[in-house]
Amino acid sequence: MTRFATRLTLAAAAFALTATASFAQNFADPQPVPFKVEKAQLGIKGPITKVCPNKATLTAWFFASKPGAVTFRYRKPGGGKSNWITINTKKGAGGINLATHVQVAELTKPTETKYMVEVKGYPVISPWVPLKASCSIGLGG
Repeated sequence: MTRFATRLTLAAAAFALTATASFAQNFADPQPVPFKVEKAQLGIKGPITKVCPNKATLTAWFFASKPGAVTFRYRKPGGGKSNWITINTKKGAGGINLATHVQVAELTKPTETKYMVEVKGYPVISPWVPLKASCSIGLGG
């Protein structure tokens, strides 16, 4: 082997070792994924009957980049809002990080409103979801 071929072979081997070491370092120490709330959804199951008092069930879902705490509140038009609530997302099927919260709204009179959820610290809100209850049949006091 000529001197040039030997140098070329050594240079190629050094490059391969450097590239392999760099790849192994990146593979062994991946950059941590920061926690981020990515999406919020809200669903409302209204009363089945027209009898009051009655209940509606609000279910909020929060999707995040990894498991962690989500602080949020329910809002109504005109400024009505709940206290801040904190729940934790958990890793689920398909790598989805999800948290679910269920809130029951007591209905004592005819209601036509809407709700949404707002996440604290992130520009994430759900779309408004309507709630309508006629309460045309009153029971109790």
